This record gives sequence, structure tokens and C-alpha cells, in this order.
Amino acid sequence: MSGIGSGLDVNGLVTQLVAAERAPADQRITRQKSTMATTLSALATLKGAASALGASVRALASGNESRTVALSDAGAMLATATAAAPTGSHSIEVRMLGSNHRLASAVFVAGANAKVGSGMLEIAQGGRSLRIQTTADTTLASLRDTINTARDNSGLRASLLNVSGGTRLVLEATRAGSAAALEVRVQNAVGALAGWPESLTTVQAARDAEVYIDGFAVAAAGNRVAGALEGVILDVTATTGDTPTTLNVQDDVVGRQQRFGQFVDAYNAFVTTAQRLRSFDPVERTAGPLLGDASLRNFEATVRRTIESTAPATLGLSFQVDGRLRRDAAISTAALADRDVVRSTLLGDAGLTTRLMAVLDGYVSDRGVLAGRTDVLQARKRELDTQVAALDTRMSMIEKRYRAQFSALDSMLTDLQSTSSFLAKQLK
Repeated sequence: MSGIGSGLDVNGLVTQLVAAERAPADQRITRQKSTMATTLSALATLKGAASALGASVRALASGNESRTVALSDAGAMLATATAAAPTGSHSIEVRMLGSNHRLASAVFVAGANAKVGSGMLEIAQGGRSLRIQTTADTTLASLRDTINTARDNSGLRASLLNVSGGTRLVLEATRAGSAAALEVRVQNAVGALAGWPESLTTVQAARDAEVYIDGFAVAAAGNRVAGALEGVILDVTATTGDTPTTLNVQDDVVGRQQRFGQFVDAYNAFVTTAQRLRSFDPVERTAGPLLGDASLRNFEATVRRTIESTAPATLGLSFQVDGRLRRDAAISTAALADRDVVRSTLLGDAGLTTRLMAVLDGYVSDRGVLAGRTDVLQARKRELDTQVAALDTRMSMIEKRYRAQFSALDSMLTDLQSTSSFLAKQLK
């Protein structure tokens, strides 16, 4: 407001004085917040690059014992192998495939709407039972639907088969093998249901595959063979005829080389990120957000020393002038194909992957160095927010004081103006 009598611009004066008094604190807080936001962003960027490096190291460690399988006839079976599988070659003969147990009811002349009768129908399979209470109104179609939608149904499929003279209800296990065989029982049955299971026809018996490995019969569960060869699972899909299928279990050398290359790329990306964050451009005179940061220098140096101390030359690695890794493809390919070299340089307590993961975890884990730095900055940011709130309160009080002072001044000036006017009139 302006002075009522004096014409003094009280609002303008108060606003300018409050702004002038607030400006230094505002500038300081804004500057500190900006610096902290930049540092937090830089730490997040560094953590992202380090985490990517850690992921590549973990993949390199976990995949070093992986296996690949090769089949001379991939149309006869599918094969997978874990790290527990010994390398070697095996002859696989599939003489007979496993089959799903399938039962069919007698023919119902009335078709899908035929009444099956009332009673308790129980279908047991592999230690589990499906119990369905039918009524005098239950039809073939409704029984089929009830079976297929039952919550307790985990391995049974019902369908209707239209044949000459009527319709049959077909019950079929969804899995092959003797363990999935169906057993039908009824209680208090009336009507057609009373003739079950005697009136049910076995369309296909539950049967396990007949498989021979290296000339010896092995146990199968349906069409799956697990446990016969350590670490190997076979899912047979066709008989092999007169020519057995050859299964070769090998080290996953190609995958290991790919993971090693990904590790080198991740390390170089980490170095590039770190260099950018601590860089200084003398031409533009601009500095990276972590220029001079001791934690970053120690982090880079520790990671590099860890790699240098774990026989990098044996793996075809060397450090370039710019700090990045160079990989000699010929040397690394030969080294990674040698399991003894892999075990001595990459694995074990003294191996590259173990030692490097320990270093990286010390920096990027939830309790690591970077998390600690971030927590301190976040706490400082909250302190600045508290300072802003306190500054708002203090400035509000100062504004009130200034307004009171200028209001008093305005009143005084108004009185003086009135006195001056009175005296001027008296002197005329």
C-alpha cells in the first residue's frame, strides 16, 4: 500500500528491503542445492556404470561352468545340460515314446445332452483326486465342462467324441507316463454312472518312454529322462529308428567368450564414465561434477589394480594409455577354452570375478561407499529445505517489522504535512 497521507510507497519499499535482505541466503541455498543435485546425478551415473560392470562380472562367473549340448538328430529329442553335467558323448536310442492315459465312456445315444446319472465321481491321478458331485440333470456336456474348469484339475482334460450311434465322453491325462495314469471311482451312483469304471474303455494306456543310453535302459517319466545322465534332461519327441542319436555335452566356450567380451566392454564403459565425471576442459574451462573427488579416484584405481593382479596377460588383456582394456582375441580365445586357465584366473577366491565383485560391492551395494555419499547429500538437502522454511518465517517477521516502521513513518509524515499546511494558512 502507499502512504495514505504522505504518498510514501510502503509496499515498494518493504518489498525491496525484504528482497535485499533475503537475496544472500537465497543465493547460497540455491547454489548449494544445484551443486548437490549435480553431484547426486553424477553419483547415480557412476553407480549405473559400476552396476553394469558388476552384472557382467557376475554373468562371467556364473556362466563359466555352463554347458552346451549338440544332437546328431534334433528332431528326436530336446536336451538341456547344467554345469553339473560332465563333458562327453553319449548314444541315445528311443525305442518307444511315452503316451497319455486315455479312457472313453460307453456310447450315449442322446448325444451331448444325454444324462449321465447322479453320484459322486472321483478321478484320481498322481496322488491327487478330483471329486465331482453329479445330479439327475447332469449331462455329458455339463460334466465335460465341470471337469475342465474344476479348480482341483491339474492334469486332466475331458472332451466329447461323436461316433457312430452317439457320443462318448473321453478322459485324457495331459501328461504322458505311468505317473499320470487315471483311476476312476464312483460312489452312490445311479444311471449310466453306476457302470463306471467297468464300462470305461482304455483307448490308450499310460506309458513311459523306452529309452536306452549307451546301450542301457534308463527310467523315463512320460517322455522326459532326468537323472540318468548327471545334469542332463532329455525330452524325447520321436523314436530314433535304426540309428541312435549322438548327444555331445561340451563346455560353453562360445558363451564364455561372449561374456568375457561383455565384461571388457562394461569395464571400458565404466572407465569412460568415470573420466567424463572427473574431466576438465581447459578450452571451455568447464569441470566434470566429480573433478577432484577422492572416492572416484580410489574406486577407479582399486578396480584397475584388481584386474592387473589377476593375470590379465594370460587372458589376453592389456591396459591402453587411456586406461581402457584391450583384448587380444587370439590369446583370450585360447585361454577361455582351457578350463584350468579359467579356474585359476577367473574363478576361486583369488580369481578375477570373485575379487572384482568384492570391490564393486563395496562401492555399489546398499551399504557401499556410493550409497553412503548419496545418503549424506540427501540429508544435507533436507537440511537446506529446513533452512528455506526457517528463512521464510524470518522474512515474514522482518516484513511485518518493516511495515510497522514505515506505517509509523507514514503517519508522522502525514502529521508534519498537516502542521505545515496549518502554519502556511496562518501566515497568509
